[in-house]
Amino acid sequence: MNTIRFQTRGPWSLIPGPAELAEPINSQDLQDIAVYSPAAIAEAILSFPGMTLLQTPTPSWWEWRGRWESGGEFIEVGMTLFEDEAQSWGGSPMTADCSLDAIEAF
Repeated sequence: MNTIRFQTRGPWSLIPGPAELAEPINSQDLQDIAVYSPAAIAEAILSFPGMTLLQTPTPSWWEWRGRWESGGEFIEVGMTLFEDEAQSWGGSPMTADCSLDAIEAF
């Protein structure tokens, strides 16, 4: 059993990147970011076994939240949007206190 914990301390986010990664890159140098709808990202996040919907995207996707819990472990994920015309997924802030196995599986 892995006893090392993944615990967020400060801001952590999953962020969109390029559709294909050719080499290790610095995320601040990205110019060609893949576009995803918030609904597609929410569906992918909620497909993780045990993940539940805490808050629907009403009145906006900025309010959306999903959460996974098992015993004393948790992973909670939100939603941000780019301010583009399509209102595409801009990232997912997250908080977590779980095993490395759980965050790797997620």
